[in-house]
Amino acid sequence: MHDIIHNHDHNEHEEEEQHPLSKLDIITLTSVGIDVGTATSQIIFSRLVLRRLGRELSSRFVVSERKTLYLSPVHFTPYSAGRERIDDRR
Repeated sequence: MHDIIHNHDHNEHEEEEQHPLSKLDIITLTSVGIDVGTATSQIIFSRLVLRRLGRELSSRFVVSERKTLYLSPVHFTPYSAGRERIDDRR
């Protein structure tokens, strides 16, 4: 950190993010989850921040942040007449 004693704390992630190569270790994605069940259906959009486990010299990423952007209400899954198949036209 410093050779001279300072009265402040260092945030490990802040220091990593200041390094120019740190941009390669952080990925931001928009994720879509679709659940079509036999009775109900729902959709979710999320923003995910993935961080590479760099200290372990790994190529593995882990989710470090997750934010729900949209969560739909639960809807009954639409069926065609006779409930033989899901009605994809509704």
